[in-house]
Amino acid sequence: MDMWKAFEKSTGKNAPGASILYDKFHVMRHLGKALDQVRKTEYARLTGKDRSDIKGKKYTLLSKRENLTLDGRKALKKLLGANKLLNTAYLPKESFGQLWGYLRWPGLSRPFFVIF
Repeated sequence: MDMWKAFEKSTGKNAPGASILYDKFHVMRHLGKALDQVRKTEYARLTGKDRSDIKGKKYTLLSKRENLTLDGRKALKKLLGANKLLNTAYLPKESFGQLWGYLRWPGLSRPFFVIF
């Protein structure tokens, strides 16, 4: 379901035993916002070459890795190798996007939840 509080409240009231599963779009949007906030914080914190490594990489960082061109993948690899905090924030976003690709629930997806 959508992450709108009214949906959650209505579900709790009308189906108190129901489990809620949020849709991929909204979960990924929150992960993308968190990653972008880390990018902005790192950009403000750094100076010189370290700062220039981040400049202009917003969409490279927020895009799905599989959708990047070869040059984009190289730039992403360089960026994540140069900045540990960005790398740490990037991994959950990219990994969580794979969750919806599992064809068997919960069997194949179970190891995913152990990581986080």
